[in-house]
Amino acid sequence: MKIRLLGWESSGLRCPDARVNLAEGGICKVSLIQMPNGTGKTTTLSLLKVALTGRARDWEPDQVMQFARRRDAQPAGKFLVRLSVDDKPLTFELSFDFIEGGIRYRTTSPGAGGVSEGWKPPDDVRRFLTSRFVDLFVFDGELANKMLDPHQSRAEEAIDALCQLDLLDAVRREAELSWQRLTKDKGAKTETGLAMWKSKEKTLAERLNVLKINQKKAQDELTALIKNVSTIEKSIKGRIAEDKTLRDDLQRMELEETRLEGVKDQSAATAMRIIRQPQRLHDSLSRSLSLLKGHLDKAKLPDTTSRQFFVELADTELCVCDRPIGDAEREAILAKAGRYLGNDIAGVLNSLKQDISLLVDTEDPEQQTVSGALTALSKAENDFHKAQTERQGLFEKLVEQSDEEVHKLNEQLKQKEVRKHELEDVLSEMVRQPMDADNDDEKTVCIAAIVKQLDQARKKIADITGTVELKRRIDLIVELTNRAKELARDRIRAELVTQCNSQLSKILVADEVQIAAIQKSISLVGQREASVGQTLAVGYTFLTAVLEKGTHQFPLIVDSPAGPLDDQVRREVGKMIPSLCDQFVAFTISTERSHFLPAIEQYVQKNIRYLTLFRKVSGTKHLLDSLPSEGVNQSENAVLVEGRDYFVKFALAEESEE
Repeated sequence: MKIRLLGWESSGLRCPDARVNLAEGGICKVSLIQMPNGTGKTTTLSLLKVALTGRARDWEPDQVMQFARRRDAQPAGKFLVRLSVDDKPLTFELSFDFIEGGIRYRTTSPGAGGVSEGWKPPDDVRRFLTSRFVDLFVFDGELANKMLDPHQSRAEEAIDALCQLDLLDAVRREAELSWQRLTKDKGAKTETGLAMWKSKEKTLAERLNVLKINQKKAQDELTALIKNVSTIEKSIKGRIAEDKTLRDDLQRMELEETRLEGVKDQSAATAMRIIRQPQRLHDSLSRSLSLLKGHLDKAKLPDTTSRQFFVELADTELCVCDRPIGDAEREAILAKAGRYLGNDIAGVLNSLKQDISLLVDTEDPEQQTVSGALTALSKAENDFHKAQTERQGLFEKLVEQSDEEVHKLNEQLKQKEVRKHELEDVLSEMVRQPMDADNDDEKTVCIAAIVKQLDQARKKIADITGTVELKRRIDLIVELTNRAKELARDRIRAELVTQCNSQLSKILVADEVQIAAIQKSISLVGQREASVGQTLAVGYTFLTAVLEKGTHQFPLIVDSPAGPLDDQVRREVGKMIPSLCDQFVAFTISTERSHFLPAIEQYVQKNIRYLTLFRKVSGTKHLLDSLPSEGVNQSENAVLVEGRDYFVKFALAEESEE
């Protein structure tokens, strides 16, 4: 599927009244919309997301009123976005009622019957217009932050969405629903216990749904709490310690704590990797493996002659010595063929001997053993906890020396830390593996335990209703889809890490950062957090790599694509961004043009649309007298100019958004 953004219109809203046409004369590969700070970039991006996803249908009046003008309020507003889906037009229109606080959608799709009230995209488009999906191609710095946030799963969601791994979830859900439908009215061989198991299944299914909702709520609360804790900590640090030496000591301790945490995590990963290698578990295992290989060599196993050779020889008319093979000879050959190994066993033995030679006999004696790895891990944990304790001690000392406001903030911090640990414990219990013993009942918060009990209940229902074979096949489909998704994710993640790190080494030459792993989020080598520029560069690089693996094409709509980046990084990002997609739409400010614009122009040459949009306010009156003679569209409160010359010359002091 190929989706393109043709343009949008707005009137009566916080953003300027304007009609932006990105399709006139053909859709350009790059469209740059230059808007001074305060012109409504954030509002426009929010409206684009709301229009595409339909998520304003359930808005409360106060949410609607956020888009009303602060001054010169209008009773109504309108926002319209035009798309092309496989060269067919699709339009979403939002009508805002600022008197009643309501909002109404209207959809225009010629292929679906013309104009329809409500948000009604065609079925084949609907699955791409979810919040999770749209947030990927309407990209901002916040999404980049979320991709690196260990308490969120945006990186995993991006892989699932753009590589369409979520289709496997749809297959699994449909298989489970099919079983429920087919067993609903199935005549049972016996009614004994069926009602009880049906009731148990319903209870467990409802419990599972509640737990998943609670898990999402707890995760959202934890994410918000972590941000809140970080904000309070910054507020405290901004007020404490007039003694510069103590402040510097605290900063040094924080950096050392972060470094040692990275060492601890790396030591844990190393220990787990070594534990998976049996020859490193104990010297006796290594000696035994070498002894096994020696015995195989002494017995000359596997022999070059295999059983299959004699089986095939018995089917011929003549032996290799040209003597005829009769029934007696054939019987003797087949009987003695059993003394030799089959091709499959020979292959296994050869592989075993080769692995022993590579991993045991030629192993570097300096390589770390399990005992050594665990010792290193223990030391790393002790060093980390010692650094953590020292940092916390100095922090408390600085708080004690500060004013009452800092004491109050510190109390808030402690309360939120307690709640944070409570949520972490609850989430940990939710995601743990079920116990072997039957210690988990229907009231447990362990999701895996409920899933296990639900599976047992459904197997019992299948047995009673005579649908055991059907249940077995559906379980197989579920297992295959889950396993396929897991394998695909692992393979894609490994490829993405390699691809992204190669690209990052070119982009962040002076401030290099590398990706350690991609799981639910992106983790970096040797650091828990990244600078604004690093975060944005990692986000772009990751999104580039994932988009290349997708089979569908979407516009990439970005707010301030190079704002916080230095000139060198802007240049590299400018080269990279146009390769992300066939249509790149960026909201920029004049200060971003340096290095970023020349790099883009070098890549796409003349296939760029230049638009400049500014408000008609007191600070822009002087601009109205110097507008070009062509390419100008004015509304009551805004001016839109198309053309490169005006775009590159435009500069305006920042204004606050109305």
